[in-house]
Amino acid sequence: MARVSTIAAQKSTEQSIVKFYQIAVTLITSLLNKNLSQLILKNL
Repeated sequence: MARVSTIAAQKSTEQSIVKFYQIAVTLITSLLNKNLSQLILKNL
């Protein structure tokens, strides 16, 4: 039973890490896109 619970805990933590990573990536990409568009507009 203990082994099964630890495996379940590992899976849940992995899923939460993946979700957090995806959110971080989307935030970073959106910020980069905003900065890039502002730079392009300034250069134009």
